[in-house]
Amino acid sequence: MGLLYERVASNLEGAISKGVYPIDSRLPSIRKTSEREQVSIATVIEAFARLEERGLIEARPKSGYFVRGQAAADGVPGVSRPPKRPNAVAVASLALEFCVVERFPGMVSLGTALPSSETLGIEAFARVFARAARIHQGQTGKYEATEGAAPLRCVIAHMLADNGALVREDEVVITNGCQEALSLALKATTRPGDVVAVESPTYFGVLQALEGAGLRVLELPTSPRHGVDLDALERVAERGQVRACILAPNFQNPLGFKMSDAAKERAVEILARHQVPLIEDDVYGVLGIGNRRPRTAESFDISGNTIQCGSFSKTVSPAIRLGWMVPGRHIDEVLRHKFLANISTAKIAQLAMAEYLSGNKFRKTTQAAARIYARRCELLRRTVLRHFPEGTRVTAPAGGFVLWVEMPRGYDGMELFERAREIGITFFPGRIFTASNNYATCLRLSVGAIKEDDIPDLMERLGGLARQIGPIG
Repeated sequence: MGLLYERVASNLEGAISKGVYPIDSRLPSIRKTSEREQVSIATVIEAFARLEERGLIEARPKSGYFVRGQAAADGVPGVSRPPKRPNAVAVASLALEFCVVERFPGMVSLGTALPSSETLGIEAFARVFARAARIHQGQTGKYEATEGAAPLRCVIAHMLADNGALVREDEVVITNGCQEALSLALKATTRPGDVVAVESPTYFGVLQALEGAGLRVLELPTSPRHGVDLDALERVAERGQVRACILAPNFQNPLGFKMSDAAKERAVEILARHQVPLIEDDVYGVLGIGNRRPRTAESFDISGNTIQCGSFSKTVSPAIRLGWMVPGRHIDEVLRHKFLANISTAKIAQLAMAEYLSGNKFRKTTQAAARIYARRCELLRRTVLRHFPEGTRVTAPAGGFVLWVEMPRGYDGMELFERAREIGITFFPGRIFTASNNYATCLRLSVGAIKEDDIPDLMERLGGLARQIGPIG
């Protein structure tokens, strides 16, 4: 069937590129496509799935398949050019300041990467949590094991196995969110003063973890379309410049790219060969376009050199603070630091999450959420390009719910932030996604927790303010 579905997918992709099916138009139904192409329905379903994975089409509940605007992803920023030397990290105070402003009464938050309440399964989880509290109330008088509750570790191991990773229950550690997982991974693999390689720009929480551990950072050139520059990664690894490396191959925050499987495999091989631990941030991994969860870097690792980190903050609730990690050969050090930090993670929440994940509810909820976020991201992208200063460039994320905006030279993201807060809009300026002085013209916008209908007006106001301020200097 492989050749058949590839032929069908190729025919449809050609029709989309020629404008036969414009952006937002509905594709012929699966049955009609089957009849027209003279192939089975199963073949068409597989072809549509491949087009979803490429970001060309999307499934809309009870409506069919539609062409996504990302098929014409023009105006995307280029490859970043960070400094070639390590830098000390000092972003925590500034990041905290931005987060505090986000909570001011009446503010419309486009900054914090919070998921939308309508995309979460929190009501179903709340019922499971209440039941777990009743059933296990006799166990509330003692701490959970440092590695976490066995039922939750077992379910996570099975989920990872479905993604191509060979992970046992005893190789999983439960944490207080992904942030703790990243911090534990750094403590297990580095010492204060060491240098850690990261993508550039990178999530400010990664920089905070580095700052907290007394580490320096070496930022690597990164493409918003394809991910980190692997040649640059190989150079710093073979020179012995870095002690560890943090990458987010699937839907990185803030750029939203998805590395190809070949690129993930090469990154794993490079770092394993030079004995540089890879810390994989997989917090957005299930929020991609298409029904297939992309493979992780860890799934290509046969040496235990990769530490995979994830959480349920973007998919179930950020308030639960449940994360997990697969520490590979570093598990003993991770458990030692976990015990020193807080002994263990909340027991009842773990047992409730194990039950919640055991059915199909989680998978269906995350797939529906990914479709909603993809639609919002595309709308936000179009309206930014329409209302921001001419020459502005915006990422076309393959998953997740954040976009990176790069205004023309001379425009200042911090100045725009200060002026925007006066009219009740907040976002995160680009300068907190780097340890250098780069990205002064940039900002990150999140569509997770805003209403789709509000996006056009918000971007008209924010873009108009940017044009009004104009270039500085």
